[in-house]
Amino acid sequence: PLSYTVGPPNVTKEISTKFKRPVTVADRFVEVTATISELNETSIKLSAIVRKESGKVAAVAEAYCVFINQRTHGSDC
Repeated sequence: PLSYTVGPPNVTKEISTKFKRPVTVADRFVEVTATISELNETSIKLSAIVRKESGKVAAVAEAYCVFINQRTHGSDC
């Protein structure tokens, strides 16, 4: 997940994806742009846009992730 590249381990609390148009085998590539819309001590919000080679938007997404504490083996749950 994109959230792991910019913050500590986390779980997805909410996710939303809207598909605008299909991506097919005729599309040579897609471009994915992701941004951090909010970051604090306990959570991160991300948004992403998928564009086809033509520049047209194929999908948009938002995710709200909550950071989790890492526990060592044998620690209390």
